Amino acid sequence: MTAANGEGRETFTVAMLLVPGFSLMALASLVEPLRAANRVLNRRAYEWVMVAETPGAVSSGAGLEVAAPLDLKSAPATDLTVVVASLGVEGFHRPKVFE
Repeated sequence: MTAANGEGRETFTVAMLLVPGFSLMALASLVEPLRAANRVLNRRAYEWVMVAETPGAVSSGAGLEVAAPLDLKSAPATDLTVVVASLGVEGFHRPKVFE
């Protein structure tokens, strides 16, 4: 959840749920604007955490792996959760993930 970032200002936190086969372009399109905003603002206004169905490395559609150290249940409270996926996401039926 939005919390003080040590400077008395709030930090907006985003959980990024990586679905196997996710698009690297989608992930970069999500992370880079937040990173750039932090740089322009000269503070950590935005934070993000990678999460997955089970903690560990998640392979992108290009075969590159990204670490997702947490699942949604063990992730800290966040302001927003975004599903990072790609083509074929309709095959990702995991009711436990979305409970």
